[in-house]
Amino acid sequence: MAVGTGNFGDGGDVLVRAGETTDTTSTGGKIELVGGMGSNVDSYGGGIGGDIILTGGAALGANNAIDVGGDLMFTGGRASNARGGDVALSTGYSDATNSGSMRLATVDSGSSGVSGGMSLVTGSTSAGESGKIELETGEGVGGSGGDIRMAVGTGNTWQWR
Repeated sequence: MAVGTGNFGDGGDVLVRAGETTDTTSTGGKIELVGGMGSNVDSYGGGIGGDIILTGGAALGANNAIDVGGDLMFTGGRASNARGGDVALSTGYSDATNSGSMRLATVDSGSSGVSGGMSLVTGSTSAGESGKIELETGEGVGGSGGDIRMAVGTGNTWQWR
């Protein structure tokens, strides 16, 4: 599925929307993207699963204030009465060896900018406790638990805070 190239106005959008239900006990349709299975069981290779790559659109404009790259947004579903939908990111499981690694990072800046910031924030509440933030490593069996490392990058100017 693709939208063709145009030479006037905005590029064409692609909307993939699952079906709505008005039934009282049913769930709206889901959208599932699954990378291709590498089903060759030969030990020399060929059994590598396919990736799913989501990338915001490139911005080639020359205005360094408004010609920004496209965002990538993940948002759980809104609910009128019960809790809103969750957002879960997890790495892959292995039957035999290591689980996948996870990296959440902002990339280096260009020649005349600063790197992007990062926030880990829970929402405010109007009734009860706000959400908690947990930072922990897993248990090591036959070895130690993982480390938690925090570091501040170096700089070349001093600022009082």
